[in-house]
Amino acid sequence: MKIVFWKVLLLIVVALLVVGCGVSTGGTQTGSLESRERFSARRESEDEAIVAWSGYVEGYTPGSEEAFDITIKNETGQTWRGRYCLQLMDRQMPKVLATLEQRDFILDSGMGFSDTITVRLPEDLDEGAYGLSLPVRRPGAPMVDLVQIQIGETDEVREATTKQDMDAALEACPPMEGTDEGVEYLIGLAKADVVQRFGVEFTEIVVQNVEATEFSDASLGVPEPGMKYGQVITPGYVIELVVGGEIYLYHGTGDRVVFVPDAGEPAMGSITIKAVQVIAGDQIIVHGESTLPEGTCLSTELYADGELQTWWPTESCTPVQDGTWQLSVPLGEGLAPEALDSTVQYMLRAFLPGGPNIVSIFPFDIAGPPTSAP
Repeated sequence: MKIVFWKVLLLIVVALLVVGCGVSTGGTQTGSLESRERFSARRESEDEAIVAWSGYVEGYTPGSEEAFDITIKNETGQTWRGRYCLQLMDRQMPKVLATLEQRDFILDSGMGFSDTITVRLPEDLDEGAYGLSLPVRRPGAPMVDLVQIQIGETDEVREATTKQDMDAALEACPPMEGTDEGVEYLIGLAKADVVQRFGVEFTEIVVQNVEATEFSDASLGVPEPGMKYGQVITPGYVIELVVGGEIYLYHGTGDRVVFVPDAGEPAMGSITIKAVQVIAGDQIIVHGESTLPEGTCLSTELYADGELQTWWPTESCTPVQDGTWQLSVPLGEGLAPEALDSTVQYMLRAFLPGGPNIVSIFPFDIAGPPTSAP
């Protein structure tokens, strides 16, 4: 009986050793996964926005689940309402094949977060080198990072990241709903220029005022000597920043801002309305002069018996050119009447918008015969 007992005990020990060897084999497989080459990337903007992320460079397979670590920190001095996207880029073309993850976030100044996200790769991928992009939409300026990853057993190398790659990634990750990223982007550019130009701390800059406007041409009201600019009305913003009582003024549109020199000094000059020509059924032409700087934007208002006329284009920008300015307003278009009322006393007011009290007033009526159209 003792011999049988020891034989049974010996069989149990052997069985346990076999099971142990199986567990050991599984651990070796996990170790091989951990041996995959990793990437770790970090980007930091001039206004102290930080984006860091990490994952694997190779060892991906079509349809596999993969985990990535993403960290975003807001050290900019303003609250963020933003969005980040994780995207798979084409092997060579600047094209997003799939958005693997998209998340909105709100971050107060000085705060940050870290996410570990798990995504599934598309099933229909060929072996090769792809791009993995992380665009982050946030106030000030969006940030985009892109790394190369390899799917399957391949030695293929994706071409170097281009601006077209970055643009495609950003376009496929739209801003968070309800945000005006265009304005925030221009404010961020203006702040960065103040930091670089005057050596101040980013956190010292206060946004005092932002106003939508229209500039008379592509110079945004700040022409450089010897440069030619498209003579088209250009919508944009006037951005007023303050640091320690000093005012810094910027004009911006699209993806650029220009610094307005001597913004803290009052504009010096005058405006004069020389004549108002009313052509019934056609247009009203206003002629004027001004000693304000070249390209200065003037606005006008029309009053009838003291009442502001809402059909008059009060928001339009009329530039000063060679000391003169001229405005033409069509009659009979939109809300504009076909003709002015001969029983009403009119008054035209020209002024410098957003500036000191530089104004010209021109009363007139059309009791006499109107000027005929040529």
